[in-house]
Order: sequence, then structure tokens, then C-alpha cells
Amino acid sequence: MNRRAGATDRHALLAGGAYPSSSSLSAYRSSSPYDANPYPSSSTNGTAYHSSDFVGAPKKEPASHGEGIFARAASAYSATRTAEDLEEQNDQRLDGLTARVSMLKEITLNIGTEVRESTKDLGTLGEAFENTSAFLGGTFKRMNKMARRQGGWFCNMMLFLLFVTWIFVFLWWWRR
Repeated sequence: MNRRAGATDRHALLAGGAYPSSSSLSAYRSSSPYDANPYPSSSTNGTAYHSSDFVGAPKKEPASHGEGIFARAASAYSATRTAEDLEEQNDQRLDGLTARVSMLKEITLNIGTEVRESTKDLGTLGEAFENTSAFLGGTFKRMNKMARRQGGWFCNMMLFLLFVTWIFVFLWWWRR
């Protein structure tokens, strides 16, 4: 049986009778003031209620003092066994909780690693976008500069090419 440190001490205390049993405390208990019937029979016709009827909560029967040594030993063994069973259940539950906590710790560490890697990837991607936007910005500046330098000549050249293309298409269609 796998026990935590200090578990044997608790078992020794329980088995050694360090804690009082419920039968030893009965001498210190006083009787309840509510043992008597608070509602005496006031019925004049004599029906429905008799003084021997059950009234109130059931009362505990006193422990018999005629138990032998074997009964007391069995009772002590059963109390010790119950305490050991409870300790064993606690240890099993503690082992289960420990396994769950270690699993959650591993998941949390993996999430942290993933977040750090994703942050690093986002930084790299941001730098790539900055480089691309700088490159495209330079290209657009050069195109605008070229368009300003050419002036109206560029527009006239495009119109001429469009007119020549239209003539070739018209002749090809007319010859068909």
C-alpha cells in the first residue's frame, strides 16, 4: 500500500485508541428535555390518539454493556480497517489529482511554447510585409516618375497602338 509520509502515524493513533469512541462519550451526554411527550392526550372521545403511539424522533438505544472482549476487538478492528480504507481511498484520489495536475501542467507548458513560436512567426511575417511594402512602394514611385516624365507623348503612343490594332482586327474580319 502506497502511503504518504505521516500516514502510518495517523493509523497508529487511530488503532491505539487516541480518539474517543462514541460509546465512551455517552457518559457525558445529558438526556434531552424533549424526551417527554409535549402533547398529552386531551381527546375526550378516546379515539385516534393513544399515549403509547410513537411521538417525535426515534431514540437511540443504549449500548449494551454485556459485550465480550471479542466484540470489542472486532469493533476496534473494524474502526481501524475503516480508517485504513479511507486513507487508501484518499491516497488513490490524491494520485489521480496528481496525474491530472501534471497533465494540465504539460498542456500549459505546450501552450506557452506554441504561443512563443507563433509570436516569433508573426514577427518574421511582419518584417516580410514591411520589406514587400517598401519594395512595392519604390516600384510605384518609379512608375509615377516615368509617367510624369513621358507626359502626353505616352498617352498619344497608346492611342496610336490602339488605332492600329483596331485596323488590323477590322481588316481580318472584313476579309473573312
